[in-house]
Amino acid sequence: MVEQPRIPQVGTAFVLNDMINANLRSKRNPDHDKMIEESGIIQNSVRLVTAFREHKIPIVWIRVERRADYANAIFPLTNASLTGGYKRPPYSTWHV
Repeated sequence: MVEQPRIPQVGTAFVLNDMINANLRSKRNPDHDKMIEESGIIQNSVRLVTAFREHKIPIVWIRVERRADYANAIFPLTNASLTGGYKRPPYSTWHV
């Protein structure tokens, strides 16, 4: 196994962005839920949080909030959206 460099405790923090179940899991899309489960992202995040806490390294949890009508949401530009003329999709098609 390749030896990994040590993470310095001074000046280091573990930042998690919107790692809440409501954003990771969907009650309407079992394929998405299966993909999340198989990826191991939740278990690996728990493992990392535990390790950082043991080493007393700060953990920063970021929770992103948006208006109920999503008027303040920014949708990513992709090749498909740029070539097809960018139009904001209706809420029902992108909300999982």
